[in-house]
Amino acid sequence: MRKTYKIAVVAEKLFDDFTWGVLHGVFAQAKQEGIALLVVAPNNPAPMYAEHFQGECNIYRAIPFDAVDAVLYIPTQSTDSPITPMLCQLLQEKCHVPCITVGRAMNDWDCIATDTNAQIQMLLHHMTVYHGYSELGVMTDHTRPDESERFRRLIAENAECPVTYFESNGTDGEIRALGEQMLRGEVQRPRAMLFSHDAMAIAFCDTMAAGGMQIPQDIAIAGFGASLQAAYHIPKIASVSRPLHQAGMEAVVRLLARCRNIQYTPWDITTDIGSMECGTTCGCSELDMAFPMMVFRRKKTVDDSMAAFSNANVMVSLECAENLMQFQQTLTEKSYVLNNVTRYALCLCMDWDAMEDGNAYRTEGYSEMMQVSDASGIPIVFPLSQLLPPSMRNDAATVDFILPLHFNARCYGYAVMRMDEHPELYNQVMASWNECICNGLEFIRVRNHLMRVSSRLSFSAVRDPFTGLFDRQAISQFLQQYAAQAAQTHTYLMLTALDIDYLTYINNQYGYAEGDTLILNIAKLLSTICTMNQTCFRLDGGRFLVTGVRDTEQDCREWHKQLDLQVREYNQINGLPYAVSLSLGKQVIQCNGETKLQEMITDVMARCDRKQEEVRKRSALPHYMEMLLLRKAIYAAPQRRWNIDEMCNEVYLSRTYFQTIYHKFFGVSCKQDVTDSKMICAKRLLRTTNASIAEIAEQCAYDNVTSFLRRFKQCTGFSPDQFRRMMQAV
Repeated sequence: MRKTYKIAVVAEKLFDDFTWGVLHGVFAQAKQEGIALLVVAPNNPAPMYAEHFQGECNIYRAIPFDAVDAVLYIPTQSTDSPITPMLCQLLQEKCHVPCITVGRAMNDWDCIATDTNAQIQMLLHHMTVYHGYSELGVMTDHTRPDESERFRRLIAENAECPVTYFESNGTDGEIRALGEQMLRGEVQRPRAMLFSHDAMAIAFCDTMAAGGMQIPQDIAIAGFGASLQAAYHIPKIASVSRPLHQAGMEAVVRLLARCRNIQYTPWDITTDIGSMECGTTCGCSELDMAFPMMVFRRKKTVDDSMAAFSNANVMVSLECAENLMQFQQTLTEKSYVLNNVTRYALCLCMDWDAMEDGNAYRTEGYSEMMQVSDASGIPIVFPLSQLLPPSMRNDAATVDFILPLHFNARCYGYAVMRMDEHPELYNQVMASWNECICNGLEFIRVRNHLMRVSSRLSFSAVRDPFTGLFDRQAISQFLQQYAAQAAQTHTYLMLTALDIDYLTYINNQYGYAEGDTLILNIAKLLSTICTMNQTCFRLDGGRFLVTGVRDTEQDCREWHKQLDLQVREYNQINGLPYAVSLSLGKQVIQCNGETKLQEMITDVMARCDRKQEEVRKRSALPHYMEMLLLRKAIYAAPQRRWNIDEMCNEVYLSRTYFQTIYHKFFGVSCKQDVTDSKMICAKRLLRTTNASIAEIAEQCAYDNVTSFLRRFKQCTGFSPDQFRRMMQAV
């Protein structure tokens, strides 16, 4: 089966003529070769706005260099771009695959030039030989020194007529000033003017025409680059097209040859040094309409798209979305304005809307895990290293544009736009669409923040200030809501009272700071295992209440098992000098209109008190404290090879009596506790580390991997590999 190669196209600008020309060839050649493209570019980098510029350039840090076969770098043509040094350093450090640049040579990478000597000579020949102009003026832009130096040098070497050289910074104001000086006679006007790029030719042409000059009768004008503006200008500016399309095609062929480790032979690249795009400003009476017609078709497509975008009122619709799900639905409804985009995905940082700590927010890069919503609005999490969301990853030859999502320096994530079979039709509508997305996300973020603040204010009166949980005053309100929900859905109302055992002893023995830390940790543990349909309350001291709705009685039992497991794991990983345990009072009922909720609360609290009393009585029994410390040691050291006889010797009891009172005190055999402690340790290591199965088996004191695999399967119903994959998926 033929491999589908993947090339990352790194562009500094996406919506200018130069990049469009290069990408036009890249797309054509990639389609022929069956290559997948990732086009990574900023939306609209503006260096003068530092925060905005930083948010735009974050997209480059997400490039998955390890997941692509090659990189095609398209730098901007301006030598003073602040993006260029940053990108060169990033590519130098992170890119270890073949890399080629187009237009400008960078570092020691291969470069495909687009401004060739032959093109400038073609322009000179057209003006001096074809039209016979015997006196030339040449104007260059000193902000583009490489381009200007070549332009001046080649004209000086090949011109057979007098040439006057002018230099400017390329701005309209300086060029118009030169034109006005010629109009006033302060500067001698040559018969023809050549400009090193089209933008200067357009500004000069407008100035001379406004001053009453007839073009080309009084002065002929020609530019360089054959830009869209030159083709669309009236009169059409004569110019030389650069072989951008050919450069893009050649870059793909060269990269593919290096990926396949074969010698580069441009057998399928047509030699093209550009062409003279004739216009009335040079004196040609018949226009070369091939290029203008292509420009007009492209402009019509852009105009139609912009008209559809304006009529869709995208920004207004997004501002009306109250949450991210409605936001996504609005995008789906309005996606028709992107007539050449077949798939669109918002890949957001996990903390994209977080602002809990003053004005702090993410400004550098993206979160390690990103989230994207599927068609139903359910968020799907995937690693940033994969860049594309799961639904868009395949081995097909696709073209995906990756654009940043941010508001000033606040980093939200990035957008993925998959283009159809004509990706060269991408246009400025994509930028406008993406800017609306960024602004809309900021509306959602601010709205979410204000809602959280409002929620905190409204519930502050019924919150426990120490743990942040709800207090007694909120129990009645939540319990009524859950009871009504359980009665309506025919599910079960669960009510559980909890009290931390030996809290007074811990305060007296280790200090109240230790007791307070334990209360906070138990509050966090309860909040972690409570689902969306459960709420935890702190009553007083170490007493808590959990209520909520569960589908079945078995679900309620499973929740209590999960709580017990979490407490035992807490003892194992924290290495406390005491063992943490909880006394529980439980009740599970099916609600109806006659359910007496207040009596339920009183009942579960009484059950919890009775459990506490039983614990206090047990603690006074002979050998209980020794057994409690032994059980703590079992869970704290799962790597130890525990032996019943050795444990009996430690507490000075016979084997039979030891096993009898151990089961009586804790409701489980000592052997089972040893196994449970090892399984808790194994599951924690599988969930939180990349340790091998053999290493985990050794840390859990199993003689061989086979015994560990068999026991793990018996206890959990899954193999260790299956359990690890499940945890990773969650």
